[in-house]
Amino acid sequence: MFYIKALGKIDITAISVYSMSASSNEPIQVYTRSGKYIGHEIDSAGWTLIFGSNVNLLGQITPIELSGLNVTVTHGTYQSFFIWSPNIKIMYNTGTMEESLFSSDTYLEYYEGAGVTSAFSGDVADVFAPRVLRGSIE
Repeated sequence: MFYIKALGKIDITAISVYSMSASSNEPIQVYTRSGKYIGHEIDSAGWTLIFGSNVNLLGQITPIELSGLNVTVTHGTYQSFFIWSPNIKIMYNTGTMEESLFSSDTYLEYYEGAGVTSAFSGDVADVFAPRVLRGSIE
């Protein structure tokens, strides 16, 4: 789970992720919500499923592109994303502080987020922070 801030109007069309191991026909879901995810880590209310498919995960060296997302983020606003795969863990790096600016370019700012072990479980024990997605936003 992470959020971005748009530095101009942007369209997010894909997110590429690395997985712990290569595996065929694995379910992956991508959810989004406007604003910051903080306070919404364990409840599905307000989240919209924008990608749900079985994919071939390629492991730690080659990312898989989750395309067709079509999320428009207007200038100066935040947008959160939650990438979920129940069988194969999506790769991340340990961050330094949740909500800290991790990186930026001329289009967006990317903030450190959280890892979630069970999607929308209602249990705060399933949330681990800080985490930084190992992948890219396109």
